[in-house]
Amino acid sequence: AAQTLEESGVIIYPTITVYSLGASIFNQEAVTKVWQLKDDSLPTPIPIMVNSFRLAKTLAYIGDGDLIILQQLWPGPTTVLLPRKANLAPELVQDNKIALRFSNDSGGDIIQETGFALTALPTFNSNGFPIVQPEEIDFPVDFVLKGLCQFAKLSTIIDLSKKIIIRSGVEEERVKRLFQI
Repeated sequence: AAQTLEESGVIIYPTITVYSLGASIFNQEAVTKVWQLKDDSLPTPIPIMVNSFRLAKTLAYIGDGDLIILQQLWPGPTTVLLPRKANLAPELVQDNKIALRFSNDSGGDIIQETGFALTALPTFNSNGFPIVQPEEIDFPVDFVLKGLCQFAKLSTIIDLSKKIIIRSGVEEERVKRLFQI
Protein backbone atom coordinates (compact mmCIF):
# COMPACT_ATOMS: atom_id res chain seq x y z
CA ALA A 1 0.00 0.00 0.00
CA ALA A 2 2.76 2.44 0.95
CA GLN A 3 4.69 1.77 -2.25
CA THR A 4 1.56 2.29 -4.36
CA LEU A 5 0.89 5.63 -2.66
CA GLU A 6 4.49 6.74 -3.09
CA GLU A 7 4.13 6.02 -6.83
CA SER A 8 1.06 8.32 -7.17
CA GLY A 9 -1.36 5.43 -6.90
CA VAL A 10 -4.78 5.15 -5.29
CA ILE A 11 -5.62 2.47 -2.75
CA ILE A 12 -8.66 1.26 -0.87
CA TYR A 13 -7.99 0.56 2.79
CA PRO A 14 -10.06 -0.35 5.84
CA THR A 15 -10.61 2.25 8.52
CA ILE A 16 -12.35 1.66 11.84
CA THR A 17 -15.53 2.84 10.14
CA VAL A 18 -15.67 1.74 6.44
CA TYR A 19 -13.33 1.12 3.51
CA SER A 20 -11.89 4.36 2.14
CA LEU A 21 -10.12 5.60 -0.97
CA GLY A 22 -6.59 6.63 -0.13
CA ALA A 23 -4.03 8.80 -1.88
CA SER A 24 -1.27 11.15 -0.81
CA ILE A 25 -2.85 14.51 -0.03
CA PHE A 26 0.21 16.18 -1.56
CA ASN A 27 -0.11 14.46 -4.96
CA GLN A 28 -2.61 16.41 -7.10
CA GLU A 29 -2.82 13.66 -9.73
CA ALA A 30 -3.75 11.05 -7.10
CA VAL A 31 -6.22 13.37 -5.32
CA THR A 32 -7.91 14.02 -8.67
CA LYS A 33 -8.25 10.24 -9.21
CA VAL A 34 -9.93 9.94 -5.80
CA TRP A 35 -12.25 12.86 -6.65
CA GLN A 36 -13.28 11.16 -9.89
CA LEU A 37 -14.25 8.03 -7.93
CA LYS A 38 -16.20 10.06 -5.34
CA ASP A 39 -19.88 9.26 -4.80
CA ASP A 40 -21.83 12.45 -5.58
CA SER A 41 -23.87 12.09 -2.39
CA LEU A 42 -20.81 12.48 -0.18
CA PRO A 43 -20.10 15.80 1.50
CA THR A 44 -17.05 17.78 0.55
CA PRO A 45 -14.22 18.32 1.23
CA ILE A 46 -12.55 14.92 0.84
CA PRO A 47 -11.58 13.82 4.39
CA ILE A 48 -7.91 13.61 5.33
CA MET A 49 -6.53 10.88 7.61
CA VAL A 50 -3.75 11.78 10.06
CA ASN A 51 -2.02 9.65 12.68
CA SER A 52 -1.00 12.25 15.25
CA PHE A 53 -1.96 15.60 16.72
CA ARG A 54 1.38 16.91 15.47
CA LEU A 55 0.46 16.07 11.87
CA ALA A 56 -3.06 17.49 12.33
CA LYS A 57 -1.56 20.78 13.53
CA THR A 58 0.59 21.07 10.39
CA LEU A 59 -2.56 20.91 8.26
CA ALA A 60 -5.13 22.84 10.33
CA TYR A 61 -5.36 25.62 12.88
CA ILE A 62 -6.25 23.98 16.19
CA GLY A 63 -6.81 26.25 19.19
CA ASP A 64 -6.33 25.14 22.79
CA GLY A 65 -10.09 24.78 23.37
CA ASP A 66 -10.47 22.74 20.21
CA LEU A 67 -7.52 20.58 21.21
CA ILE A 68 -9.23 19.66 24.49
CA ILE A 69 -12.29 18.44 22.56
CA LEU A 70 -10.20 16.63 19.95
CA GLN A 71 -8.24 14.80 22.65
CA GLN A 72 -11.55 13.31 23.79
CA LEU A 73 -12.54 12.23 20.26
CA TRP A 74 -9.26 11.17 18.67
CA PRO A 75 -7.98 8.73 17.70
CA GLY A 76 -11.38 7.52 16.67
CA PRO A 77 -14.27 7.56 14.21
CA THR A 78 -15.03 11.28 14.21
CA THR A 79 -14.23 13.55 11.25
CA VAL A 80 -13.73 17.20 12.18
CA LEU A 81 -13.92 20.31 9.98
CA LEU A 82 -11.15 22.74 10.93
CA PRO A 83 -9.64 25.89 9.37
CA ARG A 84 -6.90 24.84 6.99
CA LYS A 85 -3.30 25.86 7.51
CA ALA A 86 -1.58 24.04 4.66
CA ASN A 87 -1.85 24.78 0.96
CA LEU A 88 -3.78 21.76 -0.30
CA ALA A 89 -5.56 20.54 -3.43
CA PRO A 90 -8.94 22.25 -3.94
CA GLU A 91 -10.75 18.90 -3.57
CA LEU A 92 -9.53 18.78 0.04
CA VAL A 93 -10.78 22.26 0.99
CA GLN A 94 -14.22 23.84 1.26
CA ASP A 95 -14.91 27.28 2.71
CA ASN A 96 -11.25 27.38 3.79
CA LYS A 97 -11.76 24.28 5.99
CA ILE A 98 -10.47 20.72 5.80
CA ALA A 99 -11.99 17.53 7.19
CA LEU A 100 -9.58 15.62 9.45
CA ARG A 101 -9.73 12.17 11.00
CA PHE A 102 -7.11 10.73 13.35
CA SER A 103 -6.49 7.02 12.88
CA ASN A 104 -4.50 4.50 14.84
CA ASP A 105 -5.56 1.58 12.61
CA SER A 106 -4.30 0.54 9.16
CA GLY A 107 -4.55 4.13 7.89
CA GLY A 108 -2.31 5.28 10.72
CA ASP A 109 0.15 2.51 9.92
CA ILE A 110 0.29 3.57 6.27
CA ILE A 111 0.89 7.20 7.29
CA GLN A 112 3.69 6.06 9.62
CA GLU A 113 5.28 4.15 6.73
CA THR A 114 4.94 6.89 4.08
CA GLY A 115 5.30 10.01 6.20
CA PHE A 116 2.32 11.79 4.61
CA ALA A 117 -1.40 12.12 5.33
CA LEU A 118 -3.94 10.26 3.19
CA THR A 119 -7.33 10.91 1.74
CA ALA A 120 -10.01 8.98 3.62
CA LEU A 121 -12.98 9.05 1.26
CA PRO A 122 -15.64 6.46 2.20
CA THR A 123 -16.57 3.93 -0.48
CA PHE A 124 -20.05 2.66 -1.33
CA ASN A 125 -21.28 -0.46 -3.10
CA SER A 126 -23.69 -0.46 -6.05
CA ASN A 127 -26.66 -0.47 -3.63
CA GLY A 128 -25.45 2.76 -1.98
CA PHE A 129 -24.28 1.16 1.27
CA PRO A 130 -20.84 1.82 2.77
CA ILE A 131 -18.35 -0.90 1.92
CA VAL A 132 -17.28 -2.81 5.04
CA GLN A 133 -16.21 -6.17 3.52
CA PRO A 134 -13.32 -6.59 1.06
CA GLU A 135 -15.41 -8.77 -1.29
CA GLU A 136 -17.71 -5.78 -1.92
CA ILE A 137 -14.89 -3.70 -3.42
CA ASP A 138 -15.35 -2.96 -7.11
CA PHE A 139 -13.26 0.15 -7.75
CA PRO A 140 -10.55 0.72 -10.37
CA VAL A 141 -7.73 1.35 -7.89
CA ASP A 142 -4.07 0.36 -7.85
CA PHE A 143 -4.09 -1.61 -4.58
CA VAL A 144 -6.61 -3.03 -2.09
CA LEU A 145 -5.56 -3.48 1.53
CA LYS A 146 -7.88 -5.94 3.22
CA GLY A 147 -8.83 -5.75 6.87
CA LEU A 148 -11.56 -5.23 9.44
CA CYS A 149 -13.86 -2.21 9.64
CA GLN A 150 -14.61 -2.24 13.38
CA PHE A 151 -17.78 -0.13 13.39
CA ALA A 152 -19.07 -0.85 9.85
CA LYS A 153 -20.75 2.56 9.85
CA LEU A 154 -19.76 6.03 8.57
CA SER A 155 -17.96 8.47 10.83
CA THR A 156 -19.74 11.39 12.44
CA ILE A 157 -18.66 14.68 10.81
CA ILE A 158 -18.62 17.78 12.98
CA ASP A 159 -17.84 21.43 12.39
CA LEU A 160 -15.82 22.24 15.48
CA SER A 161 -16.04 26.03 15.07
CA LYS A 162 -19.84 25.92 15.03
CA LYS A 163 -20.18 22.92 17.39
CA ILE A 164 -22.64 21.24 15.02
CA ILE A 165 -22.98 17.77 13.55
CA ILE A 166 -22.76 17.77 9.73
CA ARG A 167 -23.34 14.01 9.30
CA SER A 168 -24.57 11.53 11.90
CA GLY A 169 -22.53 8.37 12.32
CA VAL A 170 -20.39 6.42 14.76
CA GLU A 171 -20.23 7.92 18.27
CA GLU A 172 -22.80 10.63 17.49
CA GLU A 173 -24.12 10.47 21.06
CA ARG A 174 -20.62 11.00 22.44
CA VAL A 175 -20.24 14.11 20.26
CA LYS A 176 -23.61 15.44 21.42
CA ARG A 177 -22.56 15.03 25.06
CA LEU A 178 -19.29 16.89 24.39
CA PHE A 179 -21.16 19.72 22.69
CA GLN A 180 -24.02 19.53 25.21
CA ILE A 181 -26.65 19.27 22.46
